[in-house]
Amino acid sequence: MPAITLDLQEGFAGETVEVRLDGREVWRGEARTDWSIGLAERVQVEVPAGGGTVSVTVPSRPASIDLVLKPGEAPVLGVSLIGGGLVSRRSDEPFRYF
Repeated sequence: MPAITLDLQEGFAGETVEVRLDGREVWRGEARTDWSIGLAERVQVEVPAGGGTVSVTVPSRPASIDLVLKPGEAPVLGVSLIGGGLVSRRSDEPFRYF
């Protein structure tokens, strides 16, 4: 199974975040952005070769996002909490934090 990297990035202030793969919870934790580098948490998720859907939810807010992965795809995903909602970006390379 290929693994993707999911970086919870900007805007998190201690909220509980749930990460699901095709509806099954694969990670839950408190996310707090380290403003000096712009990263809250890094989560590794193994995805079946046939692809799947990674869902990120902040239960204390009406914030969620579904990220569909194609078969064999193993991108690096970045998710930020901005303006009360979640936004994402994809990269073929790891994001750089300083």
